[in-house]
Amino acid sequence: MTMQQDLLKPPKTLQIERLDDSNGSAAENKSREHRTLAALWLRLQRRLHAGDAGETVDKNAAQARQTTQIEDFRPGYPQFSALIASHTSFHVCRRFLRIRARLLLLKQDELSLLESQLDRIDREETRDLFLGNRRRDQNAERQQVLMKLEDALAGYDAILDRNRGILAFHNPRKKDVVNIRNWVENKSSLARNETAYLFQSKDLMTILSPQDAAVARLTPVLEGFMRTGYRLFRKPQCDVSRDPNISLFPDSLLQRLTRSLLASIIVVLLLVPIVILNALASIALRMAVIVVASAFLVIAVSSFTNAKTVELFVSGAT
Repeated sequence: MTMQQDLLKPPKTLQIERLDDSNGSAAENKSREHRTLAALWLRLQRRLHAGDAGETVDKNAAQARQTTQIEDFRPGYPQFSALIASHTSFHVCRRFLRIRARLLLLKQDELSLLESQLDRIDREETRDLFLGNRRRDQNAERQQVLMKLEDALAGYDAILDRNRGILAFHNPRKKDVVNIRNWVENKSSLARNETAYLFQSKDLMTILSPQDAAVARLTPVLEGFMRTGYRLFRKPQCDVSRDPNISLFPDSLLQRLTRSLLASIIVVLLLVPIVILNALASIALRMAVIVVASAFLVIAVSSFTNAKTVELFVSGAT
């Protein structure tokens, strides 16, 4: 029995070779796994370094944008331009109405002179055929005057279009002009004769788009309250200027807050009379409340908006 068992057992050399083969394959697999993990780790590190570098670049760029203030520019026109660009309400310039009127009058007189010349040529024309047939008109003087009239009319129409566009701009708010004057006087870095246009109030205009009349009237009031609280919590490094006397708010923020305040006023004007009417039992008192509420509503609409007369009647009737 022992001899048969020994014969059935595999040779020892074969077992050793098989063990060596299995150990070698396992080692190769482990080395492959290690190489794969090392490659993945290197890729992950590269991506993390690239992300950190991009974030630092973005942070540096954002910090550079935030820290660029008016005082970072050189005194003179560089700083003045930075101030004008810092807020839309500072885009104030002259209309030059007197010069525009002068040019318009000169062009108008030129047309009048050419018109009188054409009338004289027509009166002195000896051939009626030339007056009734343009194709056979051989009067060279009349042809020359007509060409001058066409050119003069084109210039006249261009001046009219320019003047109409200039007159469509709105007058700047007095507060904005005063703010620019104060800044110029405090800095004293610009020639006085080059900033004298700020004192020609009747000739100034703003290129800012016109706002709703109610919003435009409530914005300065709200801005005054915001400026009072802003001075307590301001961060100079986050502002457009390091000057403590300069505080500018985004137009979008002012408009949202002003419209919210306006909506609250409208709700009060419309709902408070209804509450009072429900609390009163006397008909005479109810009528008095209705009259007073209607009067307040019409006054508010006419004072805070540019409503037409028909719109005032409609608001009072409803």
